[in-house]
Amino acid sequence: MNRLHLLGISYRQLKSADLSKFHIDEKKVPFYLKKISEIKGIKEVMLLSTCNRTEIYFVVDDIESDNLYLKILKKIGFENKRPELFYHYKGKKALFHIFKVASSLDSMIIGESEITGQFKDAFDIAIKNKTAKEYLRLVFREAMSAVKKIRNSTEISKGSISLGRIAVEILKTKIKKFEDKKILIVGAGYMGCLLLKTLKENKASNITITNRTYEKAKALAEEYNICSMPFLNFKNSLKDFDIIVLATSSPKPIISSEEIKNVMKKRKDKLHIIDIGIPRNTEKGIANIKKVLLLDMDYIKKAREKNIEIRKKYLSSSLKVIREHADRFNNILLFNQIFPSFYKMRKWVMEFSSSEIDKMVKINKIDEKTELILRNYSNMIMDKLIRRHINAVRKILDNKKILARDIINILKKMIESYD
Repeated sequence: MNRLHLLGISYRQLKSADLSKFHIDEKKVPFYLKKISEIKGIKEVMLLSTCNRTEIYFVVDDIESDNLYLKILKKIGFENKRPELFYHYKGKKALFHIFKVASSLDSMIIGESEITGQFKDAFDIAIKNKTAKEYLRLVFREAMSAVKKIRNSTEISKGSISLGRIAVEILKTKIKKFEDKKILIVGAGYMGCLLLKTLKENKASNITITNRTYEKAKALAEEYNICSMPFLNFKNSLKDFDIIVLATSSPKPIISSEEIKNVMKKRKDKLHIIDIGIPRNTEKGIANIKKVLLLDMDYIKKAREKNIEIRKKYLSSSLKVIREHADRFNNILLFNQIFPSFYKMRKWVMEFSSSEIDKMVKINKIDEKTELILRNYSNMIMDKLIRRHINAVRKILDNKKILARDIINILKKMIESYD
């Protein structure tokens, strides 16, 4: 299992404004996957980058290199961005962390469902770019199995609150209802769509959406029966909206403090801004403007504490599920090491069975039809016998009665003794 490594940085190390410097846009992920996979010693790689974390999951060959993580940081241009902040796990610790991430136990909002979707998307990109192969497939499959069991056996996701949802929940305490509010959503990507759905669920109806690619905004407007607006026009209309949702991946803020000051000169009512852009879409000074409420990632992070308290009682049982699946994954790897020995055993027993039938046919002058029946029946018995051996080994591994390497050595000696 020590072939599995993880290199990452998250909201636990940095505030969202600083963390945004390490965000990798989804469009650039295939390029970086290719770059990382070119590093000698790395056999597979997957890259997950969200508003709260950037993590690289990679599999090394049998010859490990201690400085691989530094080579990765250099490939993605992070070598001069405080590399000491990055955590580097391997083996079971890396696997345990990956399962926690996929099941949202390591999320800013515990129990939220967004991260599972983002984890799936990251895996799909790695598969499409052929940088995730058999090992990471096994990791992904077991992670999804753990996610499913946690959601079915605990209530940690009950009333799940994603970052978008918690922003809307905070806003509800300030404005009570959305029906009479004019809302502008800037950005038609994953987070923009999530906020749109959440606002519609909360009976918001007067919504306008804009996006740099206008066709995407127009398609969403038609799907949800709302208005759309060309991206170049939205700044001229800011004064007309009560709530502005910013969810773009612009590398620089798209709204300045000066622009909001000018907007507020033309408004009597409060202006509410939700900024979940990656990186942040607003200048920091906006939070200090009178009659403006800015809900950015750092503001939302404070609300996380309450969420943790509510769900904390389910953490223990959820972590137990993850430990079980981590052990099961380890057993799968161990069994994969053992399985080739069973192929050798099967080959030998089939050859031995065939040789014995040859003798029987010759001595007893058995006809061809009877011989065929004998051979088929013998093959069926041998296959059943091997399957029973395989199942027995699985049980032994599950109960941790014997180490995999000891089983391999025993099988090897058994096969050697056949000759």
